[in-house]
Amino acid sequence: MTDSDNKQQLLQYIDDAFYRYHGYRLAHDLFSGDEAERLKWIDEHAPFALLAHDTQADPRFTYVNAAARRAFGYSEEEFIGLHSRLSANVDAWAERAAVLAAVAQKGYASGYTGVRVRKDGSFFRIERGELWCVNDAEGKSIGQAALVWAVGL
Repeated sequence: MTDSDNKQQLLQYIDDAFYRYHGYRLAHDLFSGDEAERLKWIDEHAPFALLAHDTQADPRFTYVNAAARRAFGYSEEEFIGLHSRLSANVDAWAERAAVLAAVAQKGYASGYTGVRVRKDGSFFRIERGELWCVNDAEGKSIGQAALVWAVGL
């Protein structure tokens, strides 16, 4: 499998998990087209940031769409593998960890807001955040995903 195939498979898992919690697909109200086109649009053109990290004790990003890369100021190569805690200011790490623990226990959370840190050290606000657990095709937990709207870009 190529990196592109792995990325597409991970995005499909993220979308499938979102569907399990909502009963509808990511961007169902923003894009009309077939499944593959919708997922490509989410990856390249969605107005919201979509991110995912793995299940390690100190999770690392495994997926970021173009909106997330623009918001945080990282290239895809820099972002993938970065510890996800580094997306928040150190003062917010405890609160962020508590939210992620709650999501791990309950499977889903919404209404998340906070301040995030760009690569250059500047800050921006995220709003209307949704977080959910992501499983692979066999049902094994592979991480958590977040859909957030970046404000003040």
